[in-house]
Amino acid sequence: MKKVILLVVAIALFLTVGAMAAKKMVEVDDGTPDVTYDNALTTNVWPWVVGIYNLGYERMIGSSFGIRPRASYVGWSGAGANFFALGGDLFWHPMGRGIEGWYIGPRYDVWMATTKGASGMMQFVGAMGGYNFVYPGGFIVDIGLGAQKNVDNSVTSGTSTLDLSTITSVLPSFDLSIGWAF
Repeated sequence: MKKVILLVVAIALFLTVGAMAAKKMVEVDDGTPDVTYDNALTTNVWPWVVGIYNLGYERMIGSSFGIRPRASYVGWSGAGANFFALGGDLFWHPMGRGIEGWYIGPRYDVWMATTKGASGMMQFVGAMGGYNFVYPGGFIVDIGLGAQKNVDNSVTSGTSTLDLSTITSVLPSFDLSIGWAF
């Protein structure tokens, strides 16, 4: 049931965002128009292997800056555990061609977990860089690498709270996303 709800929300978001989307036509040196995309709806494919469902939406602000909110969910009913993640990226696209091309910028993630009798939250701050390949028609493949540092986390079980903020791990970030630019 949760998978169906996630799919319905993703489709609704895609249709809503698609209604507001705008394509810009830019004249290139050889006289043919080139399409510049200002929006992208993507999913990071490698987490799907372990059942982490995710969706990201990037919106350009001008021709060189983009903002991308992201959301993820995984539920393991056998263990009675649910994990939610919210994140955001601010990207600088130095090529000035909208979504297409190189990007670099900061990122923030917060992971929230609930299990039988316990809950917890972890926060990460980091940076990401990569390249968006945009194919004719708007199909997009995004490859990105980065790193994130754990800045705060805690676990609550019953009335006691365990502060894990002394854990200062740095984790790699890897995105292999597919989706549509529009």
